[in-house]
Amino acid sequence: MSMIKCPVCDKKISDKAVSCPVCGYVIPKSQNNFCGECGASLPAGATICHNCGCPVEAASANGKHSQQLEVTINKSSKSKKGIIACIVLVLVIAGGWLLFSQLQAYLYNDTLRETISLIAAGSVEAEEAGGLIHDVWYNTIFNESDSETDKYTKNAFGDFNDDFNDSLETLYADPEFTEKIESIESNQDDVVSNMKELTNPPDKYKEAYASLKTLYSDYMEFSNLVLEPSGKNIFTYTESFNNCEEKLGKDLEAVRLYF
Repeated sequence: MSMIKCPVCDKKISDKAVSCPVCGYVIPKSQNNFCGECGASLPAGATICHNCGCPVEAASANGKHSQQLEVTINKSSKSKKGIIACIVLVLVIAGGWLLFSQLQAYLYNDTLRETISLIAAGSVEAEEAGGLIHDVWYNTIFNESDSETDKYTKNAFGDFNDDFNDSLETLYADPEFTEKIESIESNQDDVVSNMKELTNPPDKYKEAYASLKTLYSDYMEFSNLVLEPSGKNIFTYTESFNNCEEKLGKDLEAVRLYF
């Protein structure tokens, strides 16, 4: 057995080899002791077929060209597969991002709606509590009897309190009213927590968020009038309470236009 060079990679291989073990090149019959034209047996190293006179080198060159063409086609096929794989990957990533964005928008919308509902419910509670505060304050000053406020405005002898602050203190010590105050405080905490989650709105919700911020600001002012009544007198308190209530109603109408 003698060694010959592979016409593709130039590595030394056996003259009996069917294919190159390095690059996979298939050895033409003319290089495997047979003529590529007539099939006659050839001695190792022959350059011309003794039977038909066909040059062995020519057959090798044809075989080499055929093999190179096959390698080029294979490389081209692999390249196309790689491009297709990259396109598929990009589409998968884009689809995943789109799905993630849609999920974020859905969750944002859900929190936005929940916050509006919380503010609406809290406003109703604050309005009821604020109305009772007003009545206790007013009835103490003007000695107005009322079945709902008498237990706060009058002392044990049935006389009106001299100081409306005593009446308000009795009101805030009442367990039933205390429960209402705690509910309003809890509602405030939930609203504040939700507003923190809504800080960075998606583009489609930016206008709604801006409207919600106004609603939130007026709601906090309104509910704080109940939690900590303030005002120089009953009239300034009543004016502040009514103004906040009016603004809050308009804010709720404005924000609901987005849903």
